[in-house]
Amino acid sequence: MFILDFDDTLFDTHAFKQQYYMALKNIGISQELCMQTYYKTRSDTFGRTTYSDKRHAKCLSQYGFDYGTVLALLLRITKNAKTFLFDDTIDFLQTLKEKKETVVVLSLGEEEFQRKKIKASGILPYVDKVFTVNTTKNEIVKQIVTECPEESIYFINDKVKETQELVEEFPQLTPVLKVSKSIAFVEYEQSCIPKVQHLSEIFSLVMV
Repeated sequence: MFILDFDDTLFDTHAFKQQYYMALKNIGISQELCMQTYYKTRSDTFGRTTYSDKRHAKCLSQYGFDYGTVLALLLRITKNAKTFLFDDTIDFLQTLKEKKETVVVLSLGEEEFQRKKIKASGILPYVDKVFTVNTTKNEIVKQIVTECPEESIYFINDKVKETQELVEEFPQLTPVLKVSKSIAFVEYEQSCIPKVQHLSEIFSLVMV
């Protein structure tokens, strides 16, 4: 079984955000304001991940920009999510499917927005289950390892600290880190967890 993160693991979230910045610049929104409002809408006071294109558009409307215009631009980018998959994502998922591996996507984010983005990416034919959470992944991982106590479970993720904490709590997981531009490379080096630059490299590290 493979538990796969989505953002920055299967999906180039860095490029996705850059497209946001470029599109919004065309209607007079600076990258600085775009980033400022992105982080402002990213989470709430309870620590839940809450970012969505609707929340971002609403936040930008408070700075005098038309909500409908901003939302239409953001929705157009989200609908084209397939173009932001990493080059080897589909081949990687196709190989897992051919090897009859169970594939679970476990993604952190606002549920409606994440599901919409994941669906638009085109990966659903290759995965068995999709879970989205807005706090931590612990409960879903606990559910999976409880249901499959004897199964080998590979956990593929870009976030170092999150991966370390989950592996400590659930030793059944075999982790592999997918290096992300958003995280300092030294964190990966210091983690002592196997790391890859490309998804295709994972097959040299795992037994499938």
